[in-house]
Amino acid sequence: MSVLFSDIRNFTRLSEQMSPEKTFQFINDYLSWMNPAILQNNGFIDKYIGDGIMALFAQSPDDAVKAGIGLLERLNQYNQHRVTQGKSDLEIGIGINTGVLMLGTVGSANRMENTVISDAVNLASRIEQLTKTYGIPLLISESTFNQLKEGLNYIREIDHVKVKGKSQGVTIYEVFAADPLPIREQKQQTLTLFQQAIEQYRLFSFERAESLFSECLTLNPFDKVAKVYLNRCQEKYYHFKVSILEESFRLLKQHSDQFTDVFYTCLFEKIPESRAMFTQTDMTKQKQKLWGSVELVYENLRRPELLSGALKGLGATHVQYGIESQHYQRAGEVFLETCATCLGTAWTPDVQEAWADAYATIQALMLQGAESINNGSTGREN
Repeated sequence: MSVLFSDIRNFTRLSEQMSPEKTFQFINDYLSWMNPAILQNNGFIDKYIGDGIMALFAQSPDDAVKAGIGLLERLNQYNQHRVTQGKSDLEIGIGINTGVLMLGTVGSANRMENTVISDAVNLASRIEQLTKTYGIPLLISESTFNQLKEGLNYIREIDHVKVKGKSQGVTIYEVFAADPLPIREQKQQTLTLFQQAIEQYRLFSFERAESLFSECLTLNPFDKVAKVYLNRCQEKYYHFKVSILEESFRLLKQHSDQFTDVFYTCLFEKIPESRAMFTQTDMTKQKQKLWGSVELVYENLRRPELLSGALKGLGATHVQYGIESQHYQRAGEVFLETCATCLGTAWTPDVQEAWADAYATIQALMLQGAESINNGSTGREN
């Protein structure tokens, strides 16, 4: 059988604004609008759970999906009715799963009721809860999707997730047949692009996936799932690069003396005029300062808010040494060349890209600190 769970979003907040009597009236009014969508699609209501509905479909998963679409269509009509009464729109989440279950009675001599017991029921409930995560109203499981016979067009795979109580991951699909027509058509038109973005995301190609999801959003700004993934890409890509930096730094740390020696040797060769900046400098202490700056970055990679302030301060300090903006770019080339020399075969394209991006960020923050001094400010942000 197929199991459908439906739930009103933010029901607790809504009920807090009503008396108990008004709350009962609201729930009964809402359910009277929703129930026909289930009954008209060969389903029967197993139970009401407060504002929620649990329904079963014995004939076909297509019935359950059609009922889910019907619930959303009736919700749209109900919301139009509420607007005429000066009330706000409602949103619901629907989760559907198909599997084997047992229907029977539970209780004691004084209180008994019919119910179903199955892992399939629990999974349907978990899937309904996931609609909150993705900001969409209707999700179905892979087992439901695989048994659909009528080949509904407006469906797309959105994730493979682990849900509470399940040891194996579950693939979930969005049914967007009840979306407003413009959004529905745009999701259909960007379906291939969206699937390509998902594939890149699963391959940990977060930068490429971010580009593809951004393209989806350019074509369809109301695609909430694409927005969720875009945020994930940006966060995961950042942490992915941080992990690379941390691992490569641990290797560099084994060659810290070589690193500072190579850096200044290379610096003086490629930027001869830089020698004049160090004529009165104790180079042993200077090399220690350089390595200390590298360690500062490493230790605060996962605390960017602290790193930002420290690097701006470092940039402000460098002004007194006569360091100008054009020096940073050339010093960056020396820095990356030094990393490559010390890391040897560990200097892979991914590592090079991570360090290049890191140095670009370091450079930008230090320049901000330098500009604050040049502009006569304290360098602190408002």
